[in-house]
Amino acid sequence: MESLVQDDVASLFALLLESLPIGVALFDTDLRLRLINQRQAQINNFSVEAHLGKRIGEFLPQAVAVIEPKLQFVLDTGCPLINQEIRGQTPFPNGHVLHRMVSFYPWRVRAGQIKGVLGIVQDSTIDHFTQQLLEESQQRLLKVLDNLLAFVGVMELDGTLSHANKAPLDAGGAQD
Repeated sequence: MESLVQDDVASLFALLLESLPIGVALFDTDLRLRLINQRQAQINNFSVEAHLGKRIGEFLPQAVAVIEPKLQFVLDTGCPLINQEIRGQTPFPNGHVLHRMVSFYPWRVRAGQIKGVLGIVQDSTIDHFTQQLLEESQQRLLKVLDNLLAFVGVMELDGTLSHANKAPLDAGGAQD
C-alpha cells in the first residue's frame, strides 16, 4: 500500500510539473541539470533530453556568465534569489533578445543539506516587447501633440498637469 501512495504522488508530481505554464529546472551541486520540464525546454529551444546531465554552457553558452554565478550563490549561501531578470540573445540567427524572470531556490534534503538548486522561469519576452511598443506609441503620440498649434495638456486624476504640448508654450514664450 505504501508504494501505491508513493507511485500516486510521483505521478501527480509529474503531471503537475508538465502542466505548469512556467519553466522548472533542477540543478545538482555540480550545476548539471537533473530535471527540466517541457516548458523550460521550449523556452531554451532544445529538447528535454538535450538538457539532462549537462551544464548551462553546453546548451546556452550565451547565458552561462549570468546564470552560473546565481546558481553558485544559492549553493554557497543557501539563500534564494527571487525574480532575477535575465536577458540574452536567442541561440537562433534572428537574434531576438529574450527576457526571463527567474527565481532560484536551494534544494535541500531532509537533514537540511543543500543538494542543488531549483530554478523557476517565466518567459517575459512578450510582456517586455508589449511594454516597449506601448512606450514607443506614447512617445509618438507626445511628438504629434507637441507639434499641434492648439494648446493640449494631459492632466492626472488629481489635477496635476503632466504634459503640455511644446508649440503653444514656445509661441507664448514659456520654456520647459
